[in-house]
Amino acid sequence: MKALQPAQWARRLFQVVTPNSLFKRLLIPYLLTGILVGASTVYNILSINIIVDRLNATYESNAAIFDLVVSLGEVQTYTESYLSTKSSTALENYYRASGSLNERAALLNAMVFDTQPMLLERNIRRMIESYTVETQSAIQAKRGRDIASYTEHYDKSTQIYEYIILYADQLNKNRFESNYSQYRVMGHLLDLIQLLDILILALILGINFVIVLLTALRITRPVAQLAQRAGLVAEGNLDVAPIDVDSHDEVHTLAKAFNAMIISLRAYVAQIRDNLIRETRQKEHELVMENLLQVAQLKNLQAQINPHFLFNALNTGAQMAMLEGADRTSEFVEHVADLYRYNIKLFDRDVTLGEEIQMAKDYIYIQKVRFGDWISYNESIDPDCLSIRMPGLILQPLVENALNHGLKDVEQGGRVELIVQWKGERVEVLVHDNGRGMDLVKIRQTLDAKSLASASPSQLASETAEGQAGNGAGIALSNVVARLRLFFHCDDVIDIISGPGITGTTVKLSLPDLSDDSRPTTELTEASGES
Repeated sequence: MKALQPAQWARRLFQVVTPNSLFKRLLIPYLLTGILVGASTVYNILSINIIVDRLNATYESNAAIFDLVVSLGEVQTYTESYLSTKSSTALENYYRASGSLNERAALLNAMVFDTQPMLLERNIRRMIESYTVETQSAIQAKRGRDIASYTEHYDKSTQIYEYIILYADQLNKNRFESNYSQYRVMGHLLDLIQLLDILILALILGINFVIVLLTALRITRPVAQLAQRAGLVAEGNLDVAPIDVDSHDEVHTLAKAFNAMIISLRAYVAQIRDNLIRETRQKEHELVMENLLQVAQLKNLQAQINPHFLFNALNTGAQMAMLEGADRTSEFVEHVADLYRYNIKLFDRDVTLGEEIQMAKDYIYIQKVRFGDWISYNESIDPDCLSIRMPGLILQPLVENALNHGLKDVEQGGRVELIVQWKGERVEVLVHDNGRGMDLVKIRQTLDAKSLASASPSQLASETAEGQAGNGAGIALSNVVARLRLFFHCDDVIDIISGPGITGTTVKLSLPDLSDDSRPTTELTEASGES
């Protein structure tokens, strides 16, 4: 492999740094800025570390003198303690403190210099040596019970101790004055470094600002043109001039694609607009026809029986039965009137769960009057759940289905249970019978979302109308499933539990607590009033 010549290296480098793509245009400024900031940071760290080390070294001499004086004081204290008490503890402490004092004294200057600090260090070192000899002599004399001798040596050591303290104080002052001068020099140096850091930072910011400004202008100008043209197109104006970009980067590619898109839109927009108009008109026509069909079906259903006449007749019958003393007959007629009134008034409207439960209880009462003890009814209802909104005509069809299909082959002991309770964030309603159960295939067909979705609103309305008019066995389960899912906008609002190994059938409703703002309502204008 041949080595690249300098000219080839220069050509390669030019190709790399030439901003012919957005990636390079964005990378180069940040890379250059990062290098400058990194170099400035390293320089600041090194400069600060050097100054900190010098400042630490400046005051180490004062700290050494302080430690020396502390050790000297300990030797003097333990010497006096031993001479007073002659305790072994005081003697051990004396030898330990004396050793520490000798170690610190060994660090002092022992040579002759013409500077005052060095002469003071030499004198202090020699006096410490003399002091140590005198204290040891005093201790030895004390151990030998030579009172006159240890008193003499102790007095000499005390005198030397006072001279050492005096010299150490003088040396500490000299060192402090010298260190303070060095500290001021370091302070000026630190100020210069800070000023230099500010200048470097300002230079980096200036370079970065220029680079970013030039890069931003080269990138944003064509992008701004593209955004302006796109805004005109979004407003429906396709008569825009093509975008001309000088660069050969991603923006140039995007501009070419935008110009091609404008040409294509001009070719197809007229045809798409015509198709949309035709489809919209056809859809509106279908919706109008569907609505007319539903209204006609409802009016036909309500027209089959005159509500005024039926309500008046039922109320008259209830009053006659009460006057004749037939209280049970009166109560039966009142339940029938309430049931019919509820069916006519609240058809396809949202109601409360409490109203639905009352309607189901009216229906159960009527059936128990008809069939006697053939069926029994049990309920467990949480009063906090009664205000939940739901579609009308839901629970009564479920109870009717349980009686007509679930308990169809049960000759004695038929039972229907209604349980209402909170389950998490939803209200759970269970309608259970102890009948023959429901085939799994039938359950899947009833709950199949696809088959329900394919049914039109007119088919569901027709099925409901047939059930109410008495032409069928009642409102079918599929109708209940469809209306619940349409009302709550979710598929898991109803489930059917039955099959092999399970006694009877349980229809479980899981009703969300919808707020007034989010609750879907559908109200139909009543064709006739109540009496």
